[in-house]
Amino acid sequence: MQTATEVYKKVKETAETHKNDSVQDCTKMKVNQIARQGDLYIQKTGNVTGLKEKTVTTNQLVPGQTMGSRHCLDSLQGIKFYTSSRSSALMGDTLEATRAFQVNHPEHGDIKFSAGCYRIGYQKDHAAEEKRRLD
Repeated sequence: MQTATEVYKKVKETAETHKNDSVQDCTKMKVNQIARQGDLYIQKTGNVTGLKEKTVTTNQLVPGQTMGSRHCLDSLQGIKFYTSSRSSALMGDTLEATRAFQVNHPEHGDIKFSAGCYRIGYQKDHAAEEKRRLD
């Protein structure tokens, strides 16, 4: 019979062998296709018509201070953010990039995108956490 420590080590080793930290190339995405980085979803959209531009001062796409919320753009240069009446705890802002960009994360593989418009979405767990934070 294995101890809890031995089981933990085995699970950790197995997770490390399945982990993929390679850079994902999403530069050929078509409109409505979605890329995923952990609990963050990035959907290519057609344009930002009807959305309201908003000022953003951080390159972090997910609010929070935890390691899991560290989904960050490589730079804010050439990127504008827009909000919509449809924004919610699950559906975030839309970004418009005039240049290719990358979303980095310390625990997941980074993702490369081409210039274009992208809507940010969050996994349900983030929505519950955000609701608790706002209450």
